[in-house]
Parts: sequence; C-alpha cells; structure tokens
Amino acid sequence: MEFCGFVEKLKSEVEKMCEEIQKVEIQRITGNNGIIHTAMNITERGGKVSPVVHLNSYYENYKEGHMSVKRAAEEIYAIFKNYEIPSFVNAALDDFESIKNKVVYQLVDYSRNIDMLKDMPHICYCDLAVVFYLILENNESGQATVMIHNKHIKVWHVDVNTLYELAGINTPKLLPANIKSMAEVMKEIAKEHMGNEWGNAFFEGLLDEPKFLPQYVLTNCQGIKGAAAVLYKGVLKTFADKIGSDLFILPSSVHEVILVPYEDSMNVIELEAIVKAINLSEVPDEDVLSDHVYLYNRKTDQVIIVFGESIEGEGGLGY
Repeated sequence: MEFCGFVEKLKSEVEKMCEEIQKVEIQRITGNNGIIHTAMNITERGGKVSPVVHLNSYYENYKEGHMSVKRAAEEIYAIFKNYEIPSFVNAALDDFESIKNKVVYQLVDYSRNIDMLKDMPHICYCDLAVVFYLILENNESGQATVMIHNKHIKVWHVDVNTLYELAGINTPKLLPANIKSMAEVMKEIAKEHMGNEWGNAFFEGLLDEPKFLPQYVLTNCQGIKGAAAVLYKGVLKTFADKIGSDLFILPSSVHEVILVPYEDSMNVIELEAIVKAINLSEVPDEDVLSDHVYLYNRKTDQVIIVFGESIEGEGGLGY
C-alpha cells in the first residue's frame, strides 16, 4: 500500500473510534528546512490544543510488517485520549503574561526557511535565523512545544525584541548548556550501544592519537535544538577563555555544534568540506543547520562566518 492509501485507511480506522464531537484531520506540516510532514490530529468542539501525531514512522512500521493499520489507529487514538492539556494552555495562547517565562529560542538556516520565516517573528544571526517557541511541558517524557507565529505576537501585543530578551533569559534556565569533549561523547555513545563489549581503554587510546583535532560538542541538557546554546550569554566566552583560544564553530545540526580551538594552520576550506559532507551523509535534511564554518573571537565576543581565507560580516544579531 502506498503512503497516501495508508493515510486514508488510517484516518478511516481512527474515525470509527471517535465520538460525535471529535473530528479527524490530516495536515501537511512544513517543518524546518521546508520538509513536509503528514500528520493527524483530532479536534473537539471548543478545544484549542491537541497533540499532532506525525504519520511517517507509522507507515515505516507498517511497511516493515511490524504494525497493522488497525494497531496504528489504536495507538494514535490512545495518544489523544490520554493527552492532558496543561491547565494554563488555553489561557496562555491569549494571555502573554501567563507564558512569557516559557518563551525560548532555536537556530535555523535562513535561506532554507525563507517561506516559513515570513510567518514567524525572527532575528537574523549571521546567515541563520533565531526563531521562538513555547515550552508548554518539559519532563522525562519529552517536550510539548508550540512555535510562535506572527498571529501570536499580534494577539499578545509584543514585538520580536521582547521575545528575544525573554528567550535570552528563559532558554539557558530551561535548557542549560552542556559542553563535552568529542571523546567523552563518543565513549558515551559506544558504551550505550556496545554494552558488555564496551572497551574504555581502546577508545582512550584511539581518541588520544595526535591525528584527531581537539573537538568539543556544545548542546543543551536535552540535546534538542541545542545549537542555540551559542546564543547563551557568556557560554562561548567562558569556554574560549578556559582553553585560551578562539573557536571554530562547526554546525553539526540544529541540535548541537562542534567547537574546535582555533589554530593558524587550520584550513577553513577543509573544515567547510567536512561540514558539507556530514550534512549530506549523516544529518537528516530537517536537522541541517548550515553548510558554513563560523569563528568566535573571544576578544570581541562575536561570531562571524568564514569562507576559505575570508571573513564575512560582523556577526551577532541583525534585525
């Protein structure tokens, strides 16, 4: 069964479970970098918030024989039935005072999201864009979030500068920055996936080889949309002063960046080639942040784009 047929049959199965006041809707949602997702939600009369369930993973499970359409429908309907709307949400969408401490930001690529950004308050940062969202819930089960659009700030009577100021306070509190060496990250990943076959001594020896550049991964405590940690006041400055070096910033994805201590002998063209290769082969299209390399100057406390041997722009925020 093709995807479109699967979606229609799934919708029909979910509708059989619904009450009269419930309506099943299929949505085409534009995600980061213009990626289109097919999703389902169930709306009720008078309801403002309901979870949106993406359907692609259910289709993959169906194709692989792990799940029937009926079973997928049962799981999706259970999500709606068990979903509890936070008590403040309905008021929050109209009342800015009730949610202003939940406004946070993330970084996206500007050129890949031009159409999306037309409907979203944003601030330019180098060749990227700072966009804003609400964290409605943040617990062990994950995050419940709502992207902030122009219609929201119109109702709230606030501007993008206000959002940025609030997000600059809230994001580091709700999603604290986390910096680890690449060796630490690789050891954690290996230990998680290799279990008893994990060999600490092997990885210590491998990653201590001189051929490996010192690398550090900067993200947030949850590893979600953590590239925005470069915006946190003092994070880059404190780390750069600690290691006594300016920093190359390699955008690994929207979720994290890689920090490399600056050296005159480094070839920026090669670093940019590495970023592009990783984006093409390792990073899902929706998670790509940028193909460029950035430089943090600890004296000026600014981030700038570097192209080969040249430096472009003055970095920082632009409106």
